[in-house]
Amino acid sequence: MNGRWELLRWNYPTDANGKVQLRKVPHGDNGQPIIIEFSNEKKMVSGYAGCNRFFGTITTDAKNAIEIGKLGSTKMMCAESYRMDLERDFLNQLTDYRSIQLKDDQMLLVGRTGDVLVFGRRGPP
Repeated sequence: MNGRWELLRWNYPTDANGKVQLRKVPHGDNGQPIIIEFSNEKKMVSGYAGCNRFFGTITTDAKNAIEIGKLGSTKMMCAESYRMDLERDFLNQLTDYRSIQLKDDQMLLVGRTGDVLVFGRRGPP
């Protein structure tokens, strides 16, 4: 799980017809994408949520499943309100998810709401 991950796609739960709807994922005010970084050695998670930086702790269980602890973040305002909404929803997904799965070079964060956030590996900053 170690490493930096960039949010590539956000799928809402399927609708009544089984169709998947995508959520628009804009980049930050300065063009920076949403990033999440895990450090198993430091037992930390951190990143950029669209407007603000966030940070928190992680623990792993006997099966190596990751649990994200309470998150903190900076408190800057976004230029546009929809970015604040996206950031709030993203941070909520991080604190109330069902599972985190690795598949090839992608990480899937599956929310309790049925949302699926798809991340791709990102090189060093």
